[in-house]
Amino acid sequence: MSSVPRLGTRVAAGAARAAAAVRALLRGRQAGERVTRVDDALAGPHGFHHILADRTSDLVMVFDAEGHATFLSPSVHRVLGYDAATLGSAADRYELVHPDDRPFLAARRADERRGTAYTHDIRLRHADGHWVRLETSVTPVPDARRQASGLCVIARDVTEQYRTGQALRASEERSRLLVERAALGIYHSTGAGRFLDVNPALVAMLGYDSAEELLAVDIATDVFAEAEERNQLLAQLQEGGTPDWMEVTWRRRDGTPIDVRLSAIPSQ
Repeated sequence: MSSVPRLGTRVAAGAARAAAAVRALLRGRQAGERVTRVDDALAGPHGFHHILADRTSDLVMVFDAEGHATFLSPSVHRVLGYDAATLGSAADRYELVHPDDRPFLAARRADERRGTAYTHDIRLRHADGHWVRLETSVTPVPDARRQASGLCVIARDVTEQYRTGQALRASEERSRLLVERAALGIYHSTGAGRFLDVNPALVAMLGYDSAEELLAVDIATDVFAEAEERNQLLAQLQEGGTPDWMEVTWRRRDGTPIDVRLSAIPSQ
């Protein structure tokens, strides 16, 4: 008779475990349904992902394994001037790539098959004929077997930034040539008395064999013959002034004094 209570206890415990398992299963199923609903909400035609892609100024493009476009954001047309039909074919897109950029793309095919993401700059021909430079990020899209089944490409128009950078580099090059070819001695130095940069005319003026030799000297002790003259110059610069031409005495490498007319501006 004593076994009856124990049997009842075991049955009750088993029923409780079964009920708990059912509740866990239901919770899991409900959670899965919620995740599915969230995924559908994000990926659907009116979902968050599509809203982002539609509103962003970046180009968003998705291609399947055969290279056919499955999604093109509206910015593709705004930036490149083409419709989906023109960019839908891989062959048509390849014809839009600048000839100099095609070898790079061909070399990246192996990365795409391995599922390796990469970034690069590429030039595409606009519908009106000019070239658009794009800063592009390419990410392979895996399937259920983790195999690359397509590509997601996000690109940004950097044409103007590139042109600005080119203009800046060209300006810097012109300034460099102007300094290097100037007949006047020109230098950039620290307040502590070290040359940071010198032009060939200054090297010749002070009788040194190379710019490297001149960069190693101490301006206060090796160049200025009178320390007070340099102190006056520094005082004016520290007060925010731009000294007019000053008459100072410098020393050449061999110790020969030379009279120099000097002007300076403070630098940050």
